[in-house]
Amino acid sequence: MKKFLINICAICTVSATILSCQDLDRPELGDYPLDNAVLPAGSLRFYVPFDKEDSRLRYQFSEQLSGYPSFTPDKSIQSDAGISGKSYKGSSSAFLKYLTPNDFAAKASSFTISYWMKHGATTSGAEHIFSIPSSNGHWTKGTMMLMNEATSNGIAVKMILVDKNNADTWLTWEGATNAVPVSGFFDTQWHHCVFVYNANNSSLTFYKDGVQVGTPKIWGTHGGVNMDATKVTGFNLGGQSGTDSWMKPWAGNLDQFRMYDSALSSAEINDLFVNKK
Repeated sequence: MKKFLINICAICTVSATILSCQDLDRPELGDYPLDNAVLPAGSLRFYVPFDKEDSRLRYQFSEQLSGYPSFTPDKSIQSDAGISGKSYKGSSSAFLKYLTPNDFAAKASSFTISYWMKHGATTSGAEHIFSIPSSNGHWTKGTMMLMNEATSNGIAVKMILVDKNNADTWLTWEGATNAVPVSGFFDTQWHHCVFVYNANNSSLTFYKDGVQVGTPKIWGTHGGVNMDATKVTGFNLGGQSGTDSWMKPWAGNLDQFRMYDSALSSAEINDLFVNKK
């Protein structure tokens, strides 16, 4: 009997040790039973306000529509004052990861990405606002990503889109005539950014603080973005999907991050800006 009890204690000790060494970057099993969240109707398909009432960051940074938290954030990621409530303060070495972008990849033909950002005067490498990782075999390891990069001409703003056939495009604001001036953008102040892709004319339009930046960028005659939702493997907020050395996490602040499966009108964009949504 004594030997039996000793063996039981040994097993319990080993089990406790294994459990204490589990990867705490993943949430508890009960947080993500299945990707079967019931989402509300409307064109808003993914939304993180960053200010849920919870002392744990992964719950404070929960996705609003599904209710799912992020995976446990790296300790270098922080909560900070936002344009509305609290915000995400990024890290040069880590970013937030979510189970999925909900049904955005499956439903979006046209789309709108809206968020508030704040950053200092310089960046190191191409800092990613977000990315949608994918097993599609594309070199980016994703189907969609948005990045900002400091250059001698100002801040280059670049979006990469990859469709079901691995056909891709770079839609960018960069160079001597298209880059966004550092002054009034990477100036430690809050700025509103919106990207609207219209499947009707294959165009991507960029708005900063309610005003269109330059001219729309055109993806030939591609039409709908046509992402392969079956190969999407998650959603990275403030980070990249690939591992190339030039890809960097977003080290500034983000707030009120929204993804729509429609092309918002200029009036709707202005409402987001004016009302700090």
